[in-house]
Amino acid sequence: NVAQTTSSHSPPPSWLFDLGASHHITNDLTNLTLKDDYHGNDNLQVANGYQLPITHIGSTTIPTNGSPLRLSNILYVPNVTQNLISVYQLCQTNKVSIEFFPRHFEVKDL
Repeated sequence: NVAQTTSSHSPPPSWLFDLGASHHITNDLTNLTLKDDYHGNDNLQVANGYQLPITHIGSTTIPTNGSPLRLSNILYVPNVTQNLISVYQLCQTNKVSIEFFPRHFEVKDL
């Protein structure tokens, strides 16, 4: 039984879905509704092997036609080139699944 279906033609304009990302990542502090300094010792390792510092952690919501989608534990990494939504984290946090099509995607309540 599908309780809610949300369709869109693309992710929010400044975000990309990433199937391999372990966390949501942003390079824009204004993307975080709630934020705090990051006190951990971790860095973000990118594909070329570089380690980028994480300076803040926070959360936000993405409005939809149904319930807003929550993005929690977003890492703010000023030097990363693209904002990423971890598909795994999005689905786990919001109890949803995502179905990808050639020109759109659908987010569905589980």
